[in-house]
Amino acid sequence: MNILMIVLRIIHFIFGAVWVGGSILMVTAISPTAVQLGEDAKSFMQHFTLKSKFAPLMFSASTLTVLSGLWMYTENFGFEINMTTGSALALSLGGLGGLAGWLGAFLYIIRSLNGIKSVAGEITAAGGPPKPEQLEKIAGLQGKIAAASPIITVLLVLTLALMSMGEYFAL
Repeated sequence: MNILMIVLRIIHFIFGAVWVGGSILMVTAISPTAVQLGEDAKSFMQHFTLKSKFAPLMFSASTLTVLSGLWMYTENFGFEINMTTGSALALSLGGLGGLAGWLGAFLYIIRSLNGIKSVAGEITAAGGPPKPEQLEKIAGLQGKIAAASPIITVLLVLTLALMSMGEYFAL
């Protein structure tokens, strides 16, 4: 019995579930509700995205999922994409999808949230109402998040499907 692989699989499954589940929840429920509520949702979304533990939780869960997955993959296949069996192909493609989802989340969501935090800090430090260019910058960053989130979520769902059904794939 390989205890390391068992521990890595537990980490991968639990944090992968948090990552994919949180992404689905955000894209299908929280964001559409905020859009429908408009101004009424503004203070909730500001707190939720900038001050709650959701974004750090998602980044931590995604990073632990990717790192544990990479470790398991290299233990099984080394450092090359394996397409010798259907299962190996499914895990390889799923792994690439997970990496792409993590990279997309980092490049578009985390960086945009950090940009929004920075502009919000400037607004707070100035002590007055936000300038039009600050509001425009925030809107642009929110647009990046809104555009990237559904794409990343679809990628994660496909990754989950490949990984969970990998042993049934035949070449």
